[in-house]
Order: sequence, then C-alpha cells, then structure tokens
Amino acid sequence: MESVDAKALLQASGMEPSGNPIEDELAAATSGCAIFTLNHRTLIEATGDDRAEFMQGMLSNDIKQLQEWQGCEAAFLTDSGKVVATPRVHCRADRLLLDCLVWRADILVTGLNKFLVADDVELGVAQDIAPLVSLEGPKAVELADRVFGGDHKGLASGSAVKAELGGVAVEVVRFSEIGGDGLTVFGPSESRQATVDACRTAGATVAGLDALQILRVEAGIAWAGVDMGEDTLLMEIGLDNAISRTKGCYLGQEVVERVSSRGQVQRTLQGFLIDAAIGSLEPLPMDVKTAAGATVGRVTSAVESSRLGGTLALGLLHRKGRSGDDLVVGPHPCRLVEFPGAGGPGHS
Repeated sequence: MESVDAKALLQASGMEPSGNPIEDELAAATSGCAIFTLNHRTLIEATGDDRAEFMQGMLSNDIKQLQEWQGCEAAFLTDSGKVVATPRVHCRADRLLLDCLVWRADILVTGLNKFLVADDVELGVAQDIAPLVSLEGPKAVELADRVFGGDHKGLASGSAVKAELGGVAVEVVRFSEIGGDGLTVFGPSESRQATVDACRTAGATVAGLDALQILRVEAGIAWAGVDMGEDTLLMEIGLDNAISRTKGCYLGQEVVERVSSRGQVQRTLQGFLIDAAIGSLEPLPMDVKTAAGATVGRVTSAVESSRLGGTLALGLLHRKGRSGDDLVVGPHPCRLVEFPGAGGPGHS
C-alpha cells in the first residue's frame, strides 16, 4: 500500500481543528458528549426497483432483510475477497443509502456500476441528504433527546428515526465513528453548521480531526483506503458484523467462506506501542520487523495516545509475529498492546 496520510484526507474533505484544547475534546468523547462534523463521509444512493436484489449480490451482509429505517455494516469486495470499501447501508422507502468515506465513494460507485447490466438500479451521490455530525460519548443519547426530541436510548444499531431541527427534517442514526455509544445525524448539507450550533448550545464539545484520529485508532477502527485496501481480506480487520453467514452468493463470498472455515487468518488487526515520538516516524505505512529482519507486519496509522502514554499505531500483523518478541518499526522498538478505546477492532 502506498503512503496515505489519514489527516491529509480529513483536511481535504473539509474537516478542521475545532480550536478547543485536544484534552477537552478527548474528555468529552469519553466522559461527556463530543460532536464531530462528518465532512469526510458521504451518502451514495441506490434507486430503482432492483436495488435491494442487486446490492444483495454485491455486498457481504444481508441487505434484503433490512426493513425501512434499519441499517447494517457491509463490505464491497473484489472477487478474491479483498476490501474495496466498507459502507454502512441504510434502508429507506424509496432508496438504499450507502454511507462511506468520501475518498472511497468514486471507487465504490465505479466498482458497483461494472456489474450493472439490465438491472433497474441507478447509483450516485445523494443530493438532498448527507452525514452531518457524529455525537460521541456516554452523554450523546441524552443530548440528542434534548436537541432533536424523542427517546434514542433504545435505538438499535444501524436503525434511524426521523427528527426535526429548526424546521429542517433530519435523521438520527445509531452508528458511532469511534466504536462507542454514538449517534450519527443525516440531513441537508447546508444545515450542518446549524446542527453543530444547536448541539454545542445543549452542552456538546466541538471536536476536530486530531481528536477523531486519536479516538478511532485507540478503538482499533481501520479506514478503507488508509489501513486496508485491495490487498486486505475482510476477515483480517475483524469486521464480523459486516458478514452474513446465511445469505446467498455475493462478490468475494467463496474466499470469505473458505478462510472462515479454516478458523484463522494469516494476519490480524493489531495495536503497536512504539518507543518513539510520533514526529520521528517515517511516512506511513512502515513495516514491522523482527530483530532478525523478517517482515511480519505493517503499521498504517499512528497517534499520540494519552491513555497509553506513548505512540500507538494500528496495523496488520502476521501470525508469525504474534509472540510480540523483539519487534521493531523502522529503528524503533515496539510491543503489542490491546486497543484501549471502545469497540474495536473494526472498520469504517
């Protein structure tokens, strides 16, 4: 995988620092409520009478079983079971919405379009709705109740409810950006700032791209196009919630089932605590090697983790390196650690 800077991708999407102290942002996300703008995500809509049947054969989860206002995690794979994109799929009365990272949207649409023949399906970026914000932390649901009305405590993962903010129709969805107890809000893109302002007034702390990076790495959440790509098997990133074991055939299923039947994969998503300041690391990705020089893994994202008191990296590790003995990243010693954040390991 070529060098990809997650922070640069976030900046290119329009996400910015909040101006708040990073310590306050992290504290809000772990003990209060933090709000992140979701400029880095977009919604691909699939319309037409054949949309559910088509997506059932393309994506790894059971799309046809979704009822209106339900959603699930999923993956779009190559025919060899490698990851192209990992959208969250949302069912609405007149369309399916695929919530994905903005830098994977064109790849996802192009890949799906290759398989359209006579299907009554149209794909494109939704123009009337977008991911606006993410509310994260143990007080996120309580704050959403105050801002949007209603009771969101019992909302199942992936499910959504209609709401209103200042006369504008929005949707509150049970999905977290950092693997925790979070909610996502969909609505017209021009209402993003008004949503941020309303949540801030209600007590949310506005958080920026640096806090998002730290929290998602601490949670062991791999991003498509950054930490995984078309050299990565779906099972290597621990995304079991995106796989249906009972549905019919889909693209890449044969490889998924073959690897799953063996009970193990050669590589797994792993946390690495590196004995070096983050500024001294070379551009990522960097190989993980044994003291003898054998390459046993690769780190793709790294952050300064206050929870662990050092540089935490996320990456894939071959089973030959799982003993954790005498591993290095570049010239820097490292050791294997559990991800200290919520959820993980997983994807987005």
